[in-house]
Amino acid sequence: MPNKPNIIIIMTDQQQTKMCKREGFEANTMPFIDSLAKEGVWFEKAYTTCPLCSPARVSMLTGRYGSAHHIMHNPRPQHDADFPDPWIVNEYDVIYEKDILDVARSKGYTTALVGKNHAHPDNKKFDYVCSFHHAGGFHEGKTEEEIEFDDWIRTLPQGICMEPTPFAPKQQIPYRVVTKAMDWIENHRENPFLLWLSFPEPHNPYQVPEPYFSMFDGDGYVEPDANVDYLENKNYKWKVMYDIFSCAFSKDFNDLAQVVKRARSNYMGMLRFIDDQIKRFVNYLKGLDIFDNTIIVFLSDHGDFAGEFGFLRKGVELSELLTRIPLIFIGPGILRGKKMSDMHVSIADIMPTLCEALEADIPDSVQGKSLWPMLTGQQYPKEDFQSAYCELGNGGNFYSKNDVEERKEHFYKKKYQELNTFAMTGLMRMVRKGEWKLVYDMKGHGEMYHLTKDPNEIHNLYNDPQYAAKKTELIEELLKWCINVQDPMVIREDGYQIKQPRLIDKHHFWFGKDYK
Repeated sequence: MPNKPNIIIIMTDQQQTKMCKREGFEANTMPFIDSLAKEGVWFEKAYTTCPLCSPARVSMLTGRYGSAHHIMHNPRPQHDADFPDPWIVNEYDVIYEKDILDVARSKGYTTALVGKNHAHPDNKKFDYVCSFHHAGGFHEGKTEEEIEFDDWIRTLPQGICMEPTPFAPKQQIPYRVVTKAMDWIENHRENPFLLWLSFPEPHNPYQVPEPYFSMFDGDGYVEPDANVDYLENKNYKWKVMYDIFSCAFSKDFNDLAQVVKRARSNYMGMLRFIDDQIKRFVNYLKGLDIFDNTIIVFLSDHGDFAGEFGFLRKGVELSELLTRIPLIFIGPGILRGKKMSDMHVSIADIMPTLCEALEADIPDSVQGKSLWPMLTGQQYPKEDFQSAYCELGNGGNFYSKNDVEERKEHFYKKKYQELNTFAMTGLMRMVRKGEWKLVYDMKGHGEMYHLTKDPNEIHNLYNDPQYAAKKTELIEELLKWCINVQDPMVIREDGYQIKQPRLIDKHHFWFGKDYK
């Protein structure tokens, strides 16, 4: 390439992959993103490394799986004085050598974050930061209307608005994120840059202004593929979590089914609103005549139930609804109009892919595989993309039904917490290969689904003797992944090395650090 390409990572938060026309969804939620996919390369079998924000985002930036970078949960607010957004992973809890920001800056790139972080980089990692989260903007210079919106959004019961948002679209976070990104680019377009444009939506709170509020209501509404009755075929963890969910929501709303339907409709409206803002942003790049020299990666960190099985948000095991993510590449040198149906790829593959796009060496500690040869029409090892792998769990033992009953006051709270210890304890691992999927936990419980025939993952074929050979094949594939993502001790350039984990109690581990 004659000029260094700009890199823009456009990330949504908690986007259900199948909710778009290119996936066969009935409602036209993201027409511009669908058109962008047709101009570049998009993947049908792209997966997160963990269906939680922080683990997935750390994987994207470092190219490492959770077992190796050791972030398997979302952090509590740390109120770091060096970063206005309190939801940030402690840098020294993350095990890695270099992330994509280190690599980009070493190649002379200016780096910026506009939007939600929820990973490990603090202000020192970026040349510019304008931070947003689900409760609004964490930055100076907000207008009075923006301050009012940010105060209002924190008041929504269970994070749902049953009426149109009483604020104009310009006060909404997606509009503000794009505006701040365009303002920054205006003053930095002469030099190559890496921008992480990170929308906090369509993650809850589920709220949206008109015309988006009514866009997918009434005749525009699309029913879930799996309603709450499908829970009868799921295990006790799903049923307990639904009981916790419905108990919490019933304290604020009388009709749970109507609330879930409204939240799902709002969610689709949020997708369309984000889509319009991405279109506005891309048109701005074209107007500056820098679009053609910009590599854009569009993805989400993980999915959302968005009404499927009667649920909202995330937190219940390793459903395709939560683990599969949208992934699109477009830019100079990248193939046009290429749909990748057979290749299984991961959010961990983005970092090494961008290293190759920047003509930089891939750090030795990176576990993801570069997609750059695939994206540019070169030869690539297809055997490396025959399956995808995902992880979940903080360790320790699962809670039993009796455990939950004994700690009922802890789990059955007024405010629903989908990432409670009941949902997050234990260890689960997943492999997707072709039409099949296997989930296995540390107690030896297995699930196996034929996703083409059973996309809602209702009929568990794990113990069906008719599929014994397929089960063996998938177990062996999962075992290979589990071995490959283990990692020897990494010593970073700043001199930090990692101790072995110490067990605090039956549910929690601690990872200390030694300074070299």
